[in-house]
Amino acid sequence: MLEVNRCTIIRPHEFINHYVGNEKSSCFQFPPILLGRFALSLADQGDELTAHQIHIEVTHTEVDLHRHAGWTNVLITAGRGRLLDKDGEHRLFTGDRIIIPPNTLHLSIADPHTIMIEDGIYFGGRNDRQEYAT
Repeated sequence: MLEVNRCTIIRPHEFINHYVGNEKSSCFQFPPILLGRFALSLADQGDELTAHQIHIEVTHTEVDLHRHAGWTNVLITAGRGRLLDKDGEHRLFTGDRIIIPPNTLHLSIADPHTIMIEDGIYFGGRNDRQEYAT
């Protein structure tokens, strides 16, 4: 189960086999992101759950940690680097998945002289924007 108050890094081999009947399939699953309560909280605020496709070209520039009001789910499709969060620094490699819960301070940084590519889906409200730590 995913943590709801900290970033989770899932390595490429940390999947769950998906079964069709008694047979293993070639489909693999990772821990679910439970969005029901999150969608209800958005509805209570007069907003609606929206999925945004995202593509992030991460550089080696260090800026302040930031947070989003929604869930971020990305796959490192190229490069490597680090994820900074409240628990410290975590190494990232091509094939890793990062799940970032709402309002969790974080920052991805590519290794020097490289670009790290994060592709994924952001689940949030219609007009979410990021906020920087103060």
